[in-house]
Amino acid sequence: MLEHAYGSEKDAVQALVLRLHRRYAKDDIRDIYRIIHLLLEILTEDGHYNYHYNKHLIIMNCLYTFYASYPNSREIIRSYSSYVSEKLHDQKHQENVRHHKKDRRSSFCSGCVLL
Repeated sequence: MLEHAYGSEKDAVQALVLRLHRRYAKDDIRDIYRIIHLLLEILTEDGHYNYHYNKHLIIMNCLYTFYASYPNSREIIRSYSSYVSEKLHDQKHQENVRHHKKDRRSSFCSGCVLL
């Protein structure tokens, strides 16, 4: 069995929040869409995060942590949960479409390649 040096989701949240602090002001909630898209980009393009983490949980925890001092932040951020889910679903769908275009095999015979 291969041993991987992946940290916990809590460690991932801490590392990502540090990146957010360097780039965004934590007292401006208007940046939340930019932050969500940045986190989605990092979590899908960085091979370290691709398959070993619950991306929705990490994104939401990053937002909660980053905006902890913002008034009513938990309620505001909770309202973005469905948006994050939708974007993750869209990315997964696009990934599946790319995968199926790349691997065009017959559904009747796994060894037959469609031309």
